[in-house]
Amino acid sequence: MSSLTRTDVVNLALREMGVDRIDDWTERSTEADVMRDVWDHAVRMFLARHEWQFAMKSTSLPRQNATPRTRFTYVYTMPGDYIRLGSVSANSTMRPVMHDYQVTVEGFETDAASVFMEYVSDASDSPIGSWPPWAIDVLVVDLASLAASPMKSETSRERLEQLRRDRMAVAKTLSSQHQPKRYYRDGTWVSASRGRRFY
Repeated sequence: MSSLTRTDVVNLALREMGVDRIDDWTERSTEADVMRDVWDHAVRMFLARHEWQFAMKSTSLPRQNATPRTRFTYVYTMPGDYIRLGSVSANSTMRPVMHDYQVTVEGFETDAASVFMEYVSDASDSPIGSWPPWAIDVLVVDLASLAASPMKSETSRERLEQLRRDRMAVAKTLSSQHQPKRYYRDGTWVSASRGRRFY
């Protein structure tokens, strides 16, 4: 675990922008005010982009008493810290993977009598200092990009966006090294994607 605090992360973002650093996350200054405004959005934006292993959780979903308004039989309550779906199954073993469902404002709708979900959480129970360094690198650029609109030029924002793309590529590679390779059941679509022709 690193010793980084929110103030440290904000100062890294300000450095990317070429803006003076702050002394404390809670201070009253233009830089600190803008960073507080964009912090939550930047964190959620980063977490929603990929199945980050450090933010993954698993749980069983509680079934609601309500009946879905669509074709499905049941509706389940989504986790309060849900950001992005990883995989879902009717079994705790997570096999087989479920494909027939939809996520709506009411919740998770399906015909399955039970639902087990792996998902990216909002990482609210993980202090910023526990995040991997590559995750911090991307969050820093997300913060700088969002804060740059009122504080920097269009050219600066374009540079930050390219930097974000570069760091995301590295971060996805590193995150994927912490999970086993996924194998998919052969079928017409999978075989076709591998170059097989059907007549």
